[in-house]
Amino acid sequence: MNLYESEVVELKEIYTPEIKKGIVAFANTNGGTIYVGVQDNGEIVGLDNANFVMQQISNSLRDGIRPDVSMFTYIELLCEDNKYFVKLTVSQGTKKPYYFADKGLKPAGVYIRSGTTSA
Repeated sequence: MNLYESEVVELKEIYTPEIKKGIVAFANTNGGTIYVGVQDNGEIVGLDNANFVMQQISNSLRDGIRPDVSMFTYIELLCEDNKYFVKLTVSQGTKKPYYFADKGLKPAGVYIRSGTTSA
């Protein structure tokens, strides 16, 4: 599997709460996919506890983003070369703008995807 960052693909080596930024940006633009457990160069490094990461992502979706974006997302566990990683597919949302629940509709809480960055 050859992975690289683009306007519709984001790679994250580990889960951090900052993943919400990519989710919001994809939901506010044309959608995209976030892979967790994959380095920026596309190398799959895997996750020690992929099921826990999936739970963290699910909680982030439910608690950290408004309006509810969970119906526009699909989380799946993948394995390649005995390395588990997470694929999070985010479709374009229909109730834009999506934003961080704790930031509200301020520039610090609303993001869009532009090229390979979420701004």
